[in-house]
Amino acid sequence: MHRARNEFCSCGSGKRYKHCCGAVIPIVATASDVRPDAPAVPRAAVGSATGAHGEISFEPEPSRDCGNCTACCDGWLTGSIRGHEMSVGVPCHFRGDGGCTIYEERPADPCRGFYCAWRLRGNPFPEQYRPDRLGVIIMAKPWRGRVAYYLHPAGRELDETLLEWMREHSTSTGTPFLFKVNGRHRGYGSPEFQQHLLDKAARGEPLLPGLNPGVGGPCKLLPLSSDLGAIQDTPR
Repeated sequence: MHRARNEFCSCGSGKRYKHCCGAVIPIVATASDVRPDAPAVPRAAVGSATGAHGEISFEPEPSRDCGNCTACCDGWLTGSIRGHEMSVGVPCHFRGDGGCTIYEERPADPCRGFYCAWRLRGNPFPEQYRPDRLGVIIMAKPWRGRVAYYLHPAGRELDETLLEWMREHSTSTGTPFLFKVNGRHRGYGSPEFQQHLLDKAARGEPLLPGLNPGVGGPCKLLPLSSDLGAIQDTPR
């Protein structure tokens, strides 16, 4: 075994690397890993829509539109739109009662480069996962020619029900996802995905496009069997 895997992990947990950030996260769940009462993954989450490796089109699904959802403009995210700052609690300057007032002329960054996963062609998310209904914005981010999801609260704290749904989807398709608890990123994915994020965090680079490592050290990736209570009790 490589000596580095027996050394103490650099994240400060006090554990050996092989039992901490270097632990292998299984990407395919066995029957014993799936709770009998776990939320069912919609059929669209498996098969040709997303592919075996989480492949998805970054084009909009024609049958879906934003409707009256303005979650991405409501001040849950941050960005600068034509010189006007949007931040937590401060909605976009151009958000109107009926949605974006400059939609056809909206800037490439950050607006056109933002991908609401619920709207993408081939996405696995049911109707009730539209951000304003779910209370969480699920963003799609490109990762090595595939997709990774990032969960961002938009009026609802991430809970075990939603995370269990995402875990089921991840194990079924190989699609990784990230979220944040206690100021630190947490995520699920293959060993390849783990190493990619750990390398990015160690260099202080965005973990995925538009996602900074944040405070508290490197990204902490947890086993698929971890529950929300254990995540919340994890010290920074």
